[in-house]
Amino acid sequence: MKHVRRLPELTTKGKILVGLSVFVVVAVIGTFVVTSMVARLVADTKDSVGIPDFTKKDASSRKSDALTTANSVLEGGDKTKAATIYERAIAAEPDPTKKVKLAIDYSSLLSENGDVNGALNVAKEAESYSTDKYLIADRLGQLYAKSKQYSEAARYFALAGSLASSPTNDKGYNKKHYDDIVIKANALAEKK
Repeated sequence: MKHVRRLPELTTKGKILVGLSVFVVVAVIGTFVVTSMVARLVADTKDSVGIPDFTKKDASSRKSDALTTANSVLEGGDKTKAATIYERAIAAEPDPTKKVKLAIDYSSLLSENGDVNGALNVAKEAESYSTDKYLIADRLGQLYAKSKQYSEAARYFALAGSLASSPTNDKGYNKKHYDDIVIKANALAEKK
Protein backbone atom coordinates (compact mmCIF):
# COMPACT_ATOMS: atom_id res chain seq x y z
CA MET A 1 0.00 0.00 0.00
CA LYS A 2 1.30 3.33 -1.02
CA HIS A 3 1.77 5.96 1.65
CA VAL A 4 0.23 9.33 0.69
CA ARG A 5 1.94 12.39 2.02
CA ARG A 6 -0.24 15.17 3.25
CA LEU A 7 0.69 18.78 3.40
CA PRO A 8 0.98 20.08 6.89
CA GLU A 9 -1.96 22.04 8.20
CA LEU A 10 -1.40 25.78 7.90
CA THR A 11 -1.80 28.03 10.81
CA THR A 12 -4.12 30.97 10.55
CA LYS A 13 -1.14 33.21 9.96
CA GLY A 14 0.07 30.91 7.13
CA LYS A 15 -3.38 30.82 5.54
CA ILE A 16 -3.52 34.61 5.57
CA LEU A 17 -0.06 34.87 3.96
CA VAL A 18 -0.94 32.35 1.22
CA GLY A 19 -4.27 34.13 0.56
CA LEU A 20 -2.55 37.50 0.46
CA SER A 21 0.11 36.19 -1.93
CA VAL A 22 -2.53 34.77 -4.29
CA PHE A 23 -4.43 38.07 -4.14
CA VAL A 24 -1.30 40.09 -4.99
CA VAL A 25 -0.42 37.82 -7.94
CA VAL A 26 -3.98 38.04 -9.32
CA ALA A 27 -4.00 41.84 -8.81
CA VAL A 28 -0.67 42.24 -10.66
CA ILE A 29 -1.87 40.11 -13.58
CA GLY A 30 -5.20 41.97 -13.69
CA THR A 31 -3.44 45.34 -13.63
CA PHE A 32 -1.14 44.27 -16.46
CA VAL A 33 -4.08 43.10 -18.61
CA VAL A 34 -6.14 46.23 -17.99
CA THR A 35 -3.15 48.51 -18.60
CA SER A 36 -2.38 46.75 -21.89
CA MET A 37 -5.98 47.06 -23.05
CA VAL A 38 -6.11 50.76 -22.15
CA ALA A 39 -2.78 51.43 -23.88
CA ARG A 40 -4.01 49.70 -27.04
CA LEU A 41 -7.29 51.66 -26.94
CA VAL A 42 -5.42 54.95 -26.49
CA ALA A 43 -3.09 54.10 -29.39
CA ASP A 44 -6.02 53.20 -31.65
CA THR A 45 -7.82 56.40 -30.70
CA LYS A 46 -4.68 58.47 -31.20
CA ASP A 47 -4.15 56.97 -34.68
CA SER A 48 -7.68 57.75 -35.78
CA VAL A 49 -8.03 61.21 -34.23
CA GLY A 50 -9.05 63.58 -36.97
CA ILE A 51 -9.68 60.83 -39.51
CA PRO A 52 -13.27 60.85 -40.73
CA ASP A 53 -15.30 57.64 -40.74
CA PHE A 54 -15.46 57.25 -44.51
CA THR A 55 -17.82 54.28 -44.33
CA LYS A 56 -20.63 56.63 -43.29
CA LYS A 57 -20.13 59.11 -46.14
CA ASP A 58 -21.32 59.28 -49.71
CA ALA A 59 -18.75 59.25 -52.52
CA SER A 60 -18.66 63.04 -52.93
CA SER A 61 -18.17 63.70 -49.19
CA ARG A 62 -15.64 60.88 -48.99
CA LYS A 63 -13.59 62.48 -51.78
CA SER A 64 -13.68 66.03 -50.41
CA ASP A 65 -13.11 64.99 -46.77
CA ALA A 66 -10.16 62.77 -47.75
CA LEU A 67 -8.54 65.59 -49.72
CA THR A 68 -9.12 68.25 -47.07
CA THR A 69 -8.00 66.10 -44.14
CA ALA A 70 -4.98 64.59 -45.91
CA ASN A 71 -3.86 68.00 -47.18
CA SER A 72 -4.10 69.37 -43.66
CA VAL A 73 -1.97 66.62 -42.12
CA LEU A 74 0.54 66.77 -44.99
CA GLU A 75 1.02 70.47 -44.31
CA GLY A 76 1.91 69.40 -40.77
CA GLY A 77 4.43 66.95 -42.21
CA ASP A 78 2.58 63.74 -41.31
CA LYS A 79 2.81 61.60 -44.47
CA THR A 80 1.89 58.46 -42.57
CA LYS A 81 -1.42 59.86 -41.36
CA ALA A 82 -2.19 61.22 -44.85
CA ALA A 83 -1.61 57.73 -46.23
CA THR A 84 -3.92 56.27 -43.57
CA ILE A 85 -6.63 58.79 -44.47
CA TYR A 86 -6.55 57.87 -48.14
CA GLU A 87 -6.20 54.14 -47.46
CA ARG A 88 -9.36 54.27 -45.34
CA ALA A 89 -11.22 56.38 -47.89
CA ILE A 90 -10.24 54.05 -50.74
CA ALA A 91 -11.14 50.96 -48.71
CA ALA A 92 -14.57 52.45 -47.90
CA GLU A 93 -15.34 53.23 -51.56
CA PRO A 94 -17.31 50.43 -53.24
CA ASP A 95 -17.25 51.90 -56.77
CA PRO A 96 -14.05 50.90 -58.66
CA THR A 97 -13.89 54.10 -60.74
CA LYS A 98 -14.33 56.32 -57.70
CA LYS A 99 -11.71 54.22 -55.91
CA VAL A 100 -9.28 55.01 -58.77
CA LYS A 101 -10.21 58.70 -58.61
CA LEU A 102 -9.45 58.76 -54.87
CA ALA A 103 -6.06 57.18 -55.56
CA ILE A 104 -5.41 59.75 -58.30
CA ASP A 105 -6.29 62.55 -55.87
CA TYR A 106 -3.89 61.12 -53.31
CA SER A 107 -1.23 60.66 -55.97
CA SER A 108 -1.68 64.28 -57.06
CA LEU A 109 -1.43 65.51 -53.48
CA LEU A 110 1.82 63.60 -52.96
CA SER A 111 3.23 64.86 -56.25
CA GLU A 112 2.33 68.47 -55.40
CA ASN A 113 4.16 68.01 -52.10
CA GLY A 114 7.32 66.84 -53.87
CA ASP A 115 6.89 63.07 -53.39
CA VAL A 116 6.75 61.88 -57.00
CA ASN A 117 7.95 58.37 -56.08
CA GLY A 118 5.18 58.07 -53.49
CA ALA A 119 2.71 59.36 -56.07
CA LEU A 120 3.91 56.72 -58.55
CA ASN A 121 3.55 53.96 -55.95
CA VAL A 122 -0.02 55.00 -55.14
CA ALA A 123 -0.93 55.18 -58.84
CA LYS A 124 0.68 51.79 -59.61
CA GLU A 125 -1.32 50.21 -56.80
CA ALA A 126 -4.51 51.77 -58.21
CA GLU A 127 -4.05 49.88 -61.47
CA SER A 128 -5.70 46.92 -59.74
CA TYR A 129 -8.78 48.83 -58.55
CA SER A 130 -10.74 48.81 -61.80
CA THR A 131 -10.90 47.00 -65.13
CA ASP A 132 -11.19 50.40 -66.85
CA LYS A 133 -7.53 51.45 -67.08
CA TYR A 134 -7.97 54.82 -68.85
CA LEU A 135 -7.80 57.11 -65.80
CA ILE A 136 -4.83 55.42 -64.21
CA ALA A 137 -2.94 55.10 -67.51
CA ASP A 138 -3.32 58.86 -68.05
CA ARG A 139 -2.18 59.59 -64.49
CA LEU A 140 0.82 57.26 -64.70
CA GLY A 141 1.83 58.85 -68.00
CA GLN A 142 1.78 62.27 -66.32
CA LEU A 143 3.76 61.06 -63.31
CA TYR A 144 6.42 59.29 -65.37
CA ALA A 145 6.78 62.40 -67.53
CA LYS A 146 7.16 64.55 -64.41
CA SER A 147 9.87 62.23 -63.10
CA LYS A 148 11.60 62.36 -66.53
CA GLN A 149 11.05 58.66 -67.17
CA TYR A 150 9.93 59.39 -70.71
CA SER A 151 9.89 55.82 -72.05
CA GLU A 152 7.48 54.76 -69.31
CA ALA A 153 5.46 57.95 -69.85
CA ALA A 154 5.16 57.14 -73.57
CA ARG A 155 4.04 53.61 -72.76
CA TYR A 156 1.26 54.79 -70.44
CA PHE A 157 0.18 57.65 -72.70
CA ALA A 158 -0.09 55.14 -75.57
CA LEU A 159 -2.27 52.96 -73.35
CA ALA A 160 -4.43 55.97 -72.42
CA GLY A 161 -4.75 56.79 -76.13
CA SER A 162 -5.92 53.28 -76.92
CA LEU A 163 -8.53 53.66 -74.16
CA ALA A 164 -9.62 57.23 -75.03
CA SER A 165 -13.15 56.02 -75.80
CA SER A 166 -13.57 55.04 -72.11
CA PRO A 167 -16.61 56.50 -70.36
CA THR A 168 -14.21 57.68 -67.64
CA ASN A 169 -12.47 60.03 -70.12
CA ASP A 170 -14.19 63.12 -68.74
CA LYS A 171 -11.53 65.45 -70.23
CA GLY A 172 -12.52 64.48 -73.74
CA TYR A 173 -9.00 63.76 -74.97
CA ASN A 174 -8.90 61.74 -78.17
CA LYS A 175 -6.38 59.21 -79.44
CA LYS A 176 -4.59 61.84 -81.57
CA HIS A 177 -3.97 63.93 -78.45
CA TYR A 178 -2.22 60.98 -76.82
CA ASP A 179 -0.38 60.04 -80.02
CA ASP A 180 1.12 63.56 -80.08
CA ILE A 181 2.19 63.23 -76.43
CA VAL A 182 3.74 59.80 -77.13
CA ILE A 183 5.81 61.29 -79.97
CA LYS A 184 7.08 64.06 -77.67
CA ALA A 185 7.81 61.64 -74.81
CA ASN A 186 9.72 59.28 -77.12
CA ALA A 187 11.74 62.21 -78.48
CA LEU A 188 12.65 63.24 -74.92
CA ALA A 189 13.56 59.64 -74.08
CA GLU A 190 15.98 59.53 -77.04
CA LYS A 191 17.69 62.74 -75.85
CA LYS A 192 18.45 61.22 -72.46
